[in-house]
Amino acid sequence: DLQAIVNTAYRTLSDDDQRSTYDTVLRRSKLSDLATSRWANPKMSEGLFVDESVCRGCLKCATTAPGTFEVDPLTRTAHVYMQ
Repeated sequence: DLQAIVNTAYRTLSDDDQRSTYDTVLRRSKLSDLATSRWANPKMSEGLFVDESVCRGCLKCATTAPGTFEVDPLTRTAHVYMQ
């Protein structure tokens, strides 16, 4: 739901501590390529994607396929680690 995303973003960016944590996570992901996945088989033509804006942090993907998914410990959102 778009309204929930906007409300969460507003709460995060309105709180100095939460905004600082968000900025740190964002900087770290851009600098360390955390936001990108690696290919186990470079010949694969399809890939996985996690829409982090709707990830609820249920951990099902990371529990089911730990070699593929990781969960950021600060935001509890999943991302694809290895395709």
